[in-house]
Amino acid sequence: MSEIEFRPITKGLGFHKNKLQIDESALKSIEWENDIELPEIDFSDSSDATEDISVSSQKILNDKSLQQNVVSYRKPSLDLLADEFDVDKVRLELQKKAQLSKTLPRDDVQKKASSIVERPLEDPVASVGIKQNLDEIRKIEERVNQEKADINASTESMGPKKHCGNLFAGAIDFVVIFGVVNLFLSSLLLVTKLDVFQIVRTNYQDPMTQLSLGLIFLSSCFLYIVISRSFFGMTLGDWALDIQLGSPDQQRSTWYPVKVAMRFLVNLLFGFVLLPFLSVIFRKDLLGSISGLSLYEFDE
Repeated sequence: MSEIEFRPITKGLGFHKNKLQIDESALKSIEWENDIELPEIDFSDSSDATEDISVSSQKILNDKSLQQNVVSYRKPSLDLLADEFDVDKVRLELQKKAQLSKTLPRDDVQKKASSIVERPLEDPVASVGIKQNLDEIRKIEERVNQEKADINASTESMGPKKHCGNLFAGAIDFVVIFGVVNLFLSSLLLVTKLDVFQIVRTNYQDPMTQLSLGLIFLSSCFLYIVISRSFFGMTLGDWALDIQLGSPDQQRSTWYPVKVAMRFLVNLLFGFVLLPFLSVIFRKDLLGSISGLSLYEFDE
């Protein structure tokens, strides 16, 4: 019969090919065990054998050569540990690292720092182009401010100016007031059914009749001037000559009608004619300076 050889199908993990690596310390221990010569013991007698074993074991423990071998065998590992964990060496290394990490002043660094020269700060507006642009901007700003001042002056000139008064405007208002008085008289006569010519012929010299006619005239003047100026800021005579009483701010005030009535009463005390004539002569609104409400004229 032919010989049958069994071979593995796969290579496997290959542990059978790897050589065992035996530690050197284990080899030394094996050699040391081989070097020890154990004494020969005769086991014929059991009592003698036990005594011989105790004696031989005591001899082995007391043998100095064996103690030296054990010490020499254990010494290298202890020396290695001592070398690896030497406290003095570790302390020296830490001191060296600490010395390197200290930031003490150094002469060479101070010399380098003193040798650095600081540059003077340059003026950011030192270039000629930027200065020219800034000068142009300043000129434009001055021109704009001048134009604004001119516009404000022109608007002020276009606004109302104080006016001393006009006799022609007063004449127009007198005609209007005379017409209003006649309107009141005619309405009164129609209500009372009196003859106008008979009243004029018989009673025109009567003081009570003259007083009543005067009251009708004054009441008509008061109503016409105060109502027209309080609601419209001017009478028909003022409107014809572009004159108004008070500035726009004064006209918007709630006290404006009261001031209009005060101006009328002041004019009434001086006789309706004296102060307007003096205002035209002195070119100043005297009624306005007294009552605090002046006449204004618009320039078209």
